[in-house]
Amino acid sequence: MAIGPSTRAANVDRERVIGLLQTQLAAGTLSAEEFSARAAVASRARTLGELDQLTQDLPVPVPSSVERTTSDPLRGMIVGALVAVAAFLLILVVVLVVLGVGATTG
Repeated sequence: MAIGPSTRAANVDRERVIGLLQTQLAAGTLSAEEFSARAAVASRARTLGELDQLTQDLPVPVPSSVERTTSDPLRGMIVGALVAVAAFLLILVVVLVVLGVGATTG
């Protein structure tokens, strides 16, 4: 059985499109009125083709994990360096405390 525009839409298909519309509303691509109108049509859609028409003119959202990776490729290295510096400072404090305690008791 081939899936095409005339294939009956399931509730999960309608929910997926409404979720995409919500994402576009949050991004400012859709106005509140346009979102409401499209969401109403999506909730009544009978076919996948009807749902596709609601999102054809919208940009494809980029997952946040991809945005984060491409916008800040050195993030992992920076975090690693900060952890290393914090560990070094902790060891230094421990050594100074031990040396300080030894000097006062000895």
